[in-house]
Amino acid sequence: MNDLRAKLGELAASGGAPPALKISVSSIETRFKNQDVYEREAIAAAESDAQLITPAEAKSLRGVLDVRNLCAHPSGHQGSPEEARFVITTMIDVVMARPPVLGMVGVTQIMSRLGSSTFFPKSDKASRQATVAAELAAVHSSLFAAVVVKIVEVIEQEIAVTGATAANLSVLHNNALQFLKGMVSAAGEARDAVWGSKRFAGLVHVGADRLDVIVVLLADVTGLSAVDPLTRARILQILRSNLRTKPCRKVAAMAVSSGILVGSELDDLYNAAIGSMIGQWTDATPSEVTELGWARLENAFFDALVERCGSGTFVVANAAIDAVQGMAEDQAGRMGDARLAKYLVQVSRVGYGNYSARSAASLIASGLGARVAAVDALVRECERDASSVKEQRPSWEALGRLLSASKRRDAVVVLLSLFVNEPPSRRPLDLLNFVSEWPECREVMARFLQSDAATPVASSQNADSGEVG
Repeated sequence: MNDLRAKLGELAASGGAPPALKISVSSIETRFKNQDVYEREAIAAAESDAQLITPAEAKSLRGVLDVRNLCAHPSGHQGSPEEARFVITTMIDVVMARPPVLGMVGVTQIMSRLGSSTFFPKSDKASRQATVAAELAAVHSSLFAAVVVKIVEVIEQEIAVTGATAANLSVLHNNALQFLKGMVSAAGEARDAVWGSKRFAGLVHVGADRLDVIVVLLADVTGLSAVDPLTRARILQILRSNLRTKPCRKVAAMAVSSGILVGSELDDLYNAAIGSMIGQWTDATPSEVTELGWARLENAFFDALVERCGSGTFVVANAAIDAVQGMAEDQAGRMGDARLAKYLVQVSRVGYGNYSARSAASLIASGLGARVAAVDALVRECERDASSVKEQRPSWEALGRLLSASKRRDAVVVLLSLFVNEPPSRRPLDLLNFVSEWPECREVMARFLQSDAATPVASSQNADSGEVG
């Protein structure tokens, strides 16, 4: 019984004990110091105040006391081996082998404190996990599932009352989510209690944005593999529908990088991202695509971005050009030569003349700055497939001015070389006039003259015979 007294004292000092238990323990300790009997009060406290033992176990302990009293006092009772075994096994099973943890009263106490603004002293992950671990230490692990149910009930009530979304949570609602995140971050029974809970799985149907499950997944994305297949499918649907929210992008990125998603799950997620981010372009699209870091999505983004650079709606073109100019060097490198070359063509088309896109005009006047490497991409594309560059129909003079402002007159020479074997009528006269006095262009200009001299002048054709006269 002294072990039971010690366990009650430990629970009372744990910080999670209800007031009734603290009062009972104080009374028990007073009786113990005064050498008064305290055993029955300790059994009552363990049963009712701490819920450390069940009513049936409390009845067994009272039976142990009765046997002990019969054997210890002059009553004429002769103890039997069976009674000895009963006393020893009961004390071991019910008291000595039992960890000092609270029953449902412990769960109730956690919930009574959960709405406090100081429940989580700090917001970092380590502090959150330490707080949750300390709270759960006073509750028997068999009750972790009950903790999850109670917390989900709190979340459902908060949503019903406040209509809260992930971006606008009450202290109680936020603490409830943080507690669940702390549970799934821990290995073992606490994590299993969350991902195996049908009540928790029901959160996929709750709330305007249904992001509470997603917020918990931020702490343990492998939970996608722990839930049942139907819940997994519903969670993935939430991800696909809300990829423009930061929590969903983070979970999606982690799920893809960790290899949790397979087959059609990946395809569906990629297609949803392309549809929501590329198909419904906003100023946030470039940063959202970068955040996800998916090659397939990034390639679709690059294609759409370059197209937008040539938009006749200059506010669209300006934003797209600014996005390309503001890219990190490694990301710009992933655009590839064909896209970078087309980017320069698009800038030339919208950045020169009486009406021009501000960002494009600025580049034509001052140079490409951070994106000057795109000039090399243009040169390589001219060498690889000159006809594709011509077919894009750039403003040749504007393109020449852009390259010149970027201190790459050598690239202008490459452009002129594309037309050496073309008839005069198909040469970019505006570009030729712009560079006519450049020393760098003397050689290519001489090649134009040689080509013209080697080309015979065609005479009129006889319409009847088809012969050249």
